[in-house]
Amino acid sequence: MRESTATDVALEEVFGVGQREIRRSARQKTHLPNALFAKFLHVVDSSGVLERLDAWDLEDGRSPAGRKATVGRRAVLMAFLMNSYWGEGYSYMALKATIVDRMTREQADRLGFDPEEATEDEWYHRAWRATQGILHLIDPWHEAPGLKRKLTGEEYAEARDKYDKARESRGHEMSALLVRASLELLPKKYLETYRGDLALDSTLVEVQGAMNPNDYSKRSLRTRKGLPKRDMRNGDYQCGWYVRQGNHDGTESDKAQPGYELDTTVMIDTKNGAFPFPLITGVSFHRPAEISETAITTIEQHAAFTDKRGLVVVDRAFNGLDTHQFQEPVRRMRYETVYDYKYTDLGPQGSVPGKPIIIVDGVPYVNRMPESYVMISLWHAKGVEDPATGKPYTLEKRDEIHQAREVYQMIPKGKIDADGHQRFTYPDPRKYVGFDPGTGKITKDNPTGSVTIGLEKDVIKHLQKFPWKSEDWFRAYGQRNQVEMSNMLLKRPGSTNLAQQVVRTGRGYAYNYFAAMIASVATNIRHIIQGLIKLNATDSDGQPKHRVRKRRDTRGCRLNRTTETQMLSGAESAPPEVGVIGKNVWIEV
Repeated sequence: MRESTATDVALEEVFGVGQREIRRSARQKTHLPNALFAKFLHVVDSSGVLERLDAWDLEDGRSPAGRKATVGRRAVLMAFLMNSYWGEGYSYMALKATIVDRMTREQADRLGFDPEEATEDEWYHRAWRATQGILHLIDPWHEAPGLKRKLTGEEYAEARDKYDKARESRGHEMSALLVRASLELLPKKYLETYRGDLALDSTLVEVQGAMNPNDYSKRSLRTRKGLPKRDMRNGDYQCGWYVRQGNHDGTESDKAQPGYELDTTVMIDTKNGAFPFPLITGVSFHRPAEISETAITTIEQHAAFTDKRGLVVVDRAFNGLDTHQFQEPVRRMRYETVYDYKYTDLGPQGSVPGKPIIIVDGVPYVNRMPESYVMISLWHAKGVEDPATGKPYTLEKRDEIHQAREVYQMIPKGKIDADGHQRFTYPDPRKYVGFDPGTGKITKDNPTGSVTIGLEKDVIKHLQKFPWKSEDWFRAYGQRNQVEMSNMLLKRPGSTNLAQQVVRTGRGYAYNYFAAMIASVATNIRHIIQGLIKLNATDSDGQPKHRVRKRRDTRGCRLNRTTETQMLSGAESAPPEVGVIGKNVWIEV
């Protein structure tokens, strides 16, 4: 009899089966072990989605009376989840195959159907009808023409006018319920070390077919009022247009890809490195570049899952939003942020009204710094000449000035409060040389005490936890790759395989959103399995495995992992010297 390992014990605690059974079922892609099947079914049953679907039926005036469906919504959700976990795709043919052949008789009984009572063609149509019953309830285009043909320009314009925001909200709710249920598979003891950090990113879910004509463009607005009524070229007239560059808005490009964007939030650890369970905690779905309404939805889903408040790490697209769409609600939820910037956003970014405080490269400083300290990041990015050398500022010089200006930085005093406000203390004026912001001359009029920074637009637009490009910033922002890796796993063939259009044979927003939410649940199950395996992996001597660093020193020896304590324990540098060249005041570092 095989002896159970620590990994087996951990997996059995959560899924009821060990590592060998999990791997065998993943390879065979048929007949989940009963214990694992029960866990999948628990996600569906405990989510509350089935109850919400029934409630939406009543809202829409559909009576629960009449003949019951031969294959119910519970069985359809379960079959889609199994197929996603196996990477078998989201087609109706794959759905039929799982209902007919990939469940044991006992499992079919639990789902309330008999695979032998009908032909395969009949099961295909039954499963299709049951799925359509789900999609109809979350389809914001339900009053528009079907997806069996391409629309004329006039038909498309009418379809847009009938878009149902309430049905869109149902889709977000359904997604949140399913994802939350998958998160609760992980025992709470594994979340004790979670610090509350998360990363948010968008990823393309491409659809088949040609790109439709743009339904909104600057050119069309210059030449005519309203939407251009051009005929659609793609049967999925509901999709948008994606380009990889910038904010992914492809409405002005003839090389855009047709599809949708999926937003996900993932659990990360910006202090200690990768969190062992990078679970997807929030999901939303929209046309490319339309993140203004949905970005905050994913963070709200995450905040509902845990009361721990850490850092929100995002790319440039999100701090480019209007503050009421992202920055303000994030701070009201008591999160701090980690941003990257376009070069045009570097340098001075705002000021606190009525206070001698400016926002520079993402953090507040007392407004007593020399000009070069305020402008250095922008000057370096633009290739401005360094008066000391007659050549453009170097990266090394930029980083030296970044380090030297730390003595001017406002000191946070406690956490963000429920209104999104935060207290700061002015830096000790004995540790820096103050310069009058108007004259540039040395001054002794340096403020002390504490101050509250509120939700002024110019202040919170680019405000973040750490100074841009500092060691703390690099460590935190580097963990954004966890959400990128999660999205890669979400889309990769051999995993949940969301990227391949050929395994998503349905069309439309509702169908593709449904596939994305099921894939997110299956990905979380995979993340939990992988996390448990990694945490409990041992070497041949039974000792815990530790990942070895690939980077080496000049002698070829592997570098040790640098702890935060080691990074912050450097000796305090000597006070800087003050010098003047022309009208520019600078500090040698």
